[in-house]
Amino acid sequence: HPVSDASTVEASWQRCTGLADGEDGPLFEDFAELLYGEDGNFRRVRVGVVLTSNDPDYLDRMSGEASALLSHILGTIDAEALAE
Repeated sequence: HPVSDASTVEASWQRCTGLADGEDGPLFEDFAELLYGEDGNFRRVRVGVVLTSNDPDYLDRMSGEASALLSHILGTIDAEALAE
């Protein structure tokens, strides 16, 4: 996806969210990866949050807040500025 009409920079987000089994118990993961670049020369920025707890209720309560935090962080990343 072009970053803007006049830009040759292309950027796309991929996001993966879910529950998993970790070494220390269940965990909630939410990761995003930004692929950006020009003329097929792409770079990556990865950002993520992980919550771990043996209390499933805690994971349920906090997963929404963790995802909201990650969304806020993602909103501050300017792909066009990264490519310069």
